[in-house]
Amino acid sequence: MAAITGLIAAFVAATFSASVAQEYGRAPLREDVYPILNEVVKEYATRQGAATVSIVRFTKVLEPSWCSLSDSDASSALREAFEDLWRNNTRPLLVEAKLDVPMKYELADSMETVGGARTAPPGRDPREYLREQIAKLERMRAEQYIQVQLSAPGVSQDRKTAVVYIAMSYTMEFIALRKTGSRWTIEQTRLCGLIS
Repeated sequence: MAAITGLIAAFVAATFSASVAQEYGRAPLREDVYPILNEVVKEYATRQGAATVSIVRFTKVLEPSWCSLSDSDASSALREAFEDLWRNNTRPLLVEAKLDVPMKYELADSMETVGGARTAPPGRDPREYLREQIAKLERMRAEQYIQVQLSAPGVSQDRKTAVVYIAMSYTMEFIALRKTGSRWTIEQTRLCGLIS
């Protein structure tokens, strides 16, 4: 009976996942990448002091020129993970509500543009626009709210090193993880980070 219940649950989950992917016209992320994304979202949200995380439901398309490691910076496993990262992020993939994180999270269709270094739109007073951007950031901080966009992870050939891109609208970084046994842990943050 338990086997039949398990099969029914798997069928329902697969059917729901397929219908969500069809609705958004994107292939979903593979199931095995969610434990990696769980650790990245938990670490990043904790570092930002966020109680609520809004996650863009589409992964970021990446350019290899965004991060280059010098020979002294990276092990061969980290280099393999970056190569896999570039391959996995040539098109957006669908992030589904499958994260297991201790904070509240929601999925959003797009990234809200916010940040102090943004150029004011044509016809807008630059100082007033800057004040609006700072007020948005202060409101988000007071609400302990952040919005992020993720990449699909890149994983080394031995399946023990991973790299993930994570960004808010005004900052981005690459995070390296290491797998010990069946558990992923953050190994290094702010690889090739940028604040705009």
